Amino acid sequence: MSQDMIVAPPSFMMNPEYAKEGTDLLNQYIKPARLKIVQATSSKQFLDLFGAGDSVAVPMNQLIAKFAKDGPAAFHFIPLLFYPEWICWNPLELRGMLNPIRERSLDPQSKIAAMARNFDRRNSEVCPEMPKKDNKDLFLRYNEHLNFVVVLLGKNELPDIPIVISFSSGEHKSGSNFAALIRTRQNAIYGNQFAGVVRHRTNAKGNWYGIDVENPKTESGVLPFVMDEAVFTKYREMHLKLRKAYEDQAIIVDHDDGDNFDGGAPDIKC
Repeated sequence: MSQDMIVAPPSFMMNPEYAKEGTDLLNQYIKPARLKIVQATSSKQFLDLFGAGDSVAVPMNQLIAKFAKDGPAAFHFIPLLFYPEWICWNPLELRGMLNPIRERSLDPQSKIAAMARNFDRRNSEVCPEMPKKDNKDLFLRYNEHLNFVVVLLGKNELPDIPIVISFSSGEHKSGSNFAALIRTRQNAIYGNQFAGVVRHRTNAKGNWYGIDVENPKTESGVLPFVMDEAVFTKYREMHLKLRKAYEDQAIIVDHDDGDNFDGGAPDIKC
């Protein structure tokens, strides 16, 4: 007997009314892919497939752009939605023992948001389950994440699939710069086109790879704005759907605690 999967449903299932049954709540729940920059400290799962500095869409592990040591390689995209999120992270040292995300909120008035915005308090709370490990104090981390839901441009394996680029910790400033760049365009967020460039960062704590968002270079052939009205309308519809999901708190990003880099490379593989 053939083990080939039947790819077409039987004819009795083709009634369009059936397609609506049981899927209404699924359509309200959105879990977009996330852009991950592979680090030298990334897990073997990633380093076996990619190099440090490569841009990858997870969880499908699809390469977006390879890091070029002789000059940064850019990928181009259209932002569809921006929203901030605040997360309380458990210590990296307790990975496997505690859920990485302790608590998260979309409310700017929440305790998590207040802690994340306070430089002196964001890393001041000791983890209640395990205050110390190996004579080292373990602290909770409160981070503000600047989330941009985007779609990639050009030939790629992920056409029109929403992908989140999230900026936090040492990359928070880059996210703030991107937000400011969008504001200078003075038009709908989904009517703009940008370039994402991965660069190597270094500070007193160490080094890592991060994203700078820039205006497209002339030689790229990518214009700063969406010039086709039909394309503009399509992305407006995607924006409105994502916006509603955000307002319903039905958009959830599968963040990785190992991506909160500030130059201090974690001992734990992420």
